[in-house]
Amino acid sequence: MLLAVVAGLGAAFLARAAVRLARRWRAVRRRPVLTCAEFAAATPGTAVVVVGRTAVGPVVSAARSRTPCVGYQSVFIRNRTVSDNYSESTITLGPEQGDLMLHGDDGATVVLAHEVRTRRLLLSRNPMLVAAAEIEDPNSSRHEQRIEREFVASADRPVVATGVVATVAWDPGRLILDRRNGVDGSAEGTVDDLSQTFTWEIILLVIGTAALAGLAVLLV
Repeated sequence: MLLAVVAGLGAAFLARAAVRLARRWRAVRRRPVLTCAEFAAATPGTAVVVVGRTAVGPVVSAARSRTPCVGYQSVFIRNRTVSDNYSESTITLGPEQGDLMLHGDDGATVVLAHEVRTRRLLLSRNPMLVAAAEIEDPNSSRHEQRIEREFVASADRPVVATGVVATVAWDPGRLILDRRNGVDGSAEGTVDDLSQTFTWEIILLVIGTAALAGLAVLLV
């Protein structure tokens, strides 16, 4: 009986993942697709998809992981337990090193918010920046954990990024692609590549859901 419950919960989890993925991709496909050059004329507040590539070079080595890349950035995470029922986390972005911009074929560039560059659009596709190293501070304690996570960008990769056009507070004339909701993120590949990947991910999730649901029925 316990196995039937586990299989049923697994089927429910996969079904929910399939629904969320379908809704996310449908929302993405409804947005206008812009090149990096077209992004410069976009209206702030508009939800868009931007296509481009990571920088070609120069290739450098990331400070922590020594991973060859065109750019990297560390994120410092502090998890603090205040009481048995409450904990808090703070995230501080380190300085950007190298080139972390999205590049167009015509030389135009787009700045992406960290949340867009590091969040997956699809389950099986890497975002624009991937975590290459995670180092815990040796002075961390049971009540306070400090972690440094290093993200890197590979050279010359096609990227699709989704987000909302926003202005920079200290430079109102400059636009960035910011994250507004769970739809926003990035993935390596072209729009056509990602459409095929989405189809296969949905098929696999549906098959997994049906298999676990069938197993749960057999085990009852």
